[in-house]
Amino acid sequence: MDIVLVIRVCIICSVTIAVRTSEPGLETQEGHLKAFGEGRLNRPVEEVNGFPGPKHFFENYVTPMKPVLMKGAAKLSKGYTLWTDEYFLTENSDFKVMSEPSMKQVLFQTMKYITFTEFVSEYKESGHYMINVVPTFLL
Repeated sequence: MDIVLVIRVCIICSVTIAVRTSEPGLETQEGHLKAFGEGRLNRPVEEVNGFPGPKHFFENYVTPMKPVLMKGAAKLSKGYTLWTDEYFLTENSDFKVMSEPSMKQVLFQTMKYITFTEFVSEYKESGHYMINVVPTFLL
């Protein structure tokens, strides 16, 4: 690695640490020095069916930063019924995707680039999974 890059990374890390540790009262916050996800109370999340209207969603959930569970919302998407393995195989796409043999975060896994069509053809038997953005032809 280039020494200049190493120095820049060290400087950025040092500044970040200095800024984060100088914030007053962090040690008094819920969950401080606890495992990720611990230390905060579990609060109920409001549930709605489908998608709320944009104005309602913005005013009631986005602005107050309130979580909401939208039950059945995915079923309203065209892709919910259209996107099957059979449909994907009719696309005959040469779009390359990255595939890994294990869903676990294992360092130094053998990744391979294959076409999206090849991936769909073999993922169930191989146990591989795709690490990729949604292929452009499906957007």
